[in-house]
Amino acid sequence: MQRNDFRIAIVGAGGIGCATAAYLRASGLPVAMWSPTGRRLRPHAQPGRARFDCVGALDGAVAVERLARLADLSDYSHVFICLPASHYQQVLQDAAPHWRDGQTLIVSGALSLVPLWLRQTAAAHGADVTAVGWSTTLTTAHFLPDGRLHLNAPRGQIGMAWLAPPEGAATRWPTAGPCSATGSRQPTICWPAPWPTSTRSRMRRR
Repeated sequence: MQRNDFRIAIVGAGGIGCATAAYLRASGLPVAMWSPTGRRLRPHAQPGRARFDCVGALDGAVAVERLARLADLSDYSHVFICLPASHYQQVLQDAAPHWRDGQTLIVSGALSLVPLWLRQTAAAHGADVTAVGWSTTLTTAHFLPDGRLHLNAPRGQIGMAWLAPPEGAATRWPTAGPCSATGSRQPTICWPAPWPTSTRSRMRRR
């Protein structure tokens, strides 16, 4: 798999992981997902892909690339970690050997000192990463009894802080990306500008 400058993967396919994927896809960004169980992801007609259905602030089917191995995360420049706290230790310890220099790892939303621990475990395996902590999640969401994901509108702003290599994290955020950064080690505000601005947006079926 060829590495590009800006590729997004999400670890975790629960309500928050799928909601984050839905808004990124609605912004026109390709997304890959890895899940410990994958039980919320449905088969897709194309091999190597999966789908789930949304209602609420977004309405329609969301198609994503489905990663079969944690090792595949090394091919992605930005990795969102959307796991319940009870899964952090097992999943992230297993993922640690696969982080690589220059990656940005985003914990949504960060609990305690998890970004610091992520950076330290990556360094123990020889990788110098940027570890980002969001103060909360992009939105709230829950799965309905029929398996569809009900999404609420994205938050207006999200507090963000990070630990970065000496050159700083700001240079690794593309200008059209989901966050704007103002300094390498100072808290800043993440404005989800690319998300749909209307309360309800309809997604094209893929």
